[in-house]
Parts: sequence; structure tokens; C-alpha cells
Amino acid sequence: MRYCDFNDNDPFLQLNVGASWDSPEGRRTIVQVATMPDGSIRYVVETGTRTSRELIHPQNIDAEVDRDTKNVMYRANVRETEAKERAALAAEQQHLSEFLTSTRSSLDQGRAKTALTKYVSWSSQGAPRHKQIENRVARGWTVQTNRRGEREFISPDGAFFTEKDTSKIGMDYAAFLSGRGR
Repeated sequence: MRYCDFNDNDPFLQLNVGASWDSPEGRRTIVQVATMPDGSIRYVVETGTRTSRELIHPQNIDAEVDRDTKNVMYRANVRETEAKERAALAAEQQHLSEFLTSTRSSLDQGRAKTALTKYVSWSSQGAPRHKQIENRVARGWTVQTNRRGEREFISPDGAFFTEKDTSKIGMDYAAFLSGRGR
């Protein structure tokens, strides 16, 4: 029993035979035009290395191509975003590691890492202490010494944290990142 006959007579439909596009499952290609037992026409589509074929109505082929293309683009964007996040995390860990190895003794490195990875809330924003400091240094904050000889972590608009707010290790890290501790 045959499920369909292959239609080689319609020149308009034959124009799409051989057309291909990317999909999440692999490259999809229109390989034939088929006439179903009820007389309707379908494209026979192969996908990548799969052995099965799909039958797609000619009116739905544009929507199918559009859906696959958008899905491929979405997945590529997700991969790109994940790669950027991994790179940012690696850079962040590099700063932290560089600070710990260049400014601390091997005995003090564990204590410093614990202090910098502690979750703190500054100005109603919670994050690990090192992340809070890195974000502020990126926005132009610097470490300066006030008239009393105490270090302050100061923003470009004059807001500041004292060493009591940031911890001594946090202030050392801020100074290191802003270029004063090197």
C-alpha cells in the first residue's frame, strides 16, 4: 500500500526541491513533492542524518523555515550569552586570585577569600563583598586617605564607605583594583 505518489509534474512546486535551511536538529532539505491519497500536495523534507522524512504542506513551509531559523538564532544567542558570562566569571576570578596571591601570605589567603566572598548588603544591594567592590571600582570609585589618615572608598560624586563598612581586606581589594594597591 502506497501512502503517497511523488509529483514531478508541477513546475512551481518543483522550484523548492533542493532548498535547505538550518534547524536545531540539523540541516533540513526539501527532497521531493508528494501527492497524498486525498489529492493534497506535501513537500518531503529530510533533516540532517535522521532516516525518517517529514511531510509538510506547501502553505506551511515558510512558517516552518521561519520557526527553525528563529530557533537556531535563539540558541546561538543563548550560547553567546553563556560564553560571555563564563568569560566575565573567569575575569572576576582572575582579579580575585591575583589580589590574593600578590598581596597576601599563603596563611592569610584563606581568610581574605572568606572575607571577600561573604555576602553583604550595601545601599540596599546584596552581593558578595568582592562583587560590590568590583562594581563600584568599575563606576569610578577610588580609595583615598582622609585628613585623619583613614582610608575611604569614595565615589565620583562624593559618597563613601569607611574601612569599617568594607572591612580592611575589602579596602585592600578596592585599593588593589583602583590601582593604589599595586
